[in-house]
Amino acid sequence: MAAWALTEVLSGEVWVAYVAFPFSIALGAVCLIGILLAHLKAKRIKTGLGAFLYEVAAMQRGCADPVAEFPDVEDFRSRLGAFLLKELGREAIVRLNSDAGIGSFVPLFSVPVSQQKLDLWGWLEFRSIRLHEFIREASRDQA
Repeated sequence: MAAWALTEVLSGEVWVAYVAFPFSIALGAVCLIGILLAHLKAKRIKTGLGAFLYEVAAMQRGCADPVAEFPDVEDFRSRLGAFLLKELGREAIVRLNSDAGIGSFVPLFSVPVSQQKLDLWGWLEFRSIRLHEFIREASRDQA
């Protein structure tokens, strides 16, 4: 009989599993639990990135409104950076801040807005494109 233990932190809770089976069954169980944990991590990443996308869309709507206050992006930027560093690593932050592979675009608004809001809208659009890429990659990893 072989015994093993697995500890994983999921959504603030600590799960501990102890199994005592013959080695081949235990190895299969370890693989199954590894797949389940990878699936849960991918889901957690996609959910977090989706929440950031929702915030991007809200800030972009604010940029398109000439009477709305200028959106505060510093808190958003720091929270997004912390999330990406924790979940996807430093490479994701580098990709987020790079416009490589993204074509240029010009936003068209039906009302005139300040140049500062146009610039922010573009900054947010680049981040939105990258967040969509990260979600696609997490979905691929989950499958």
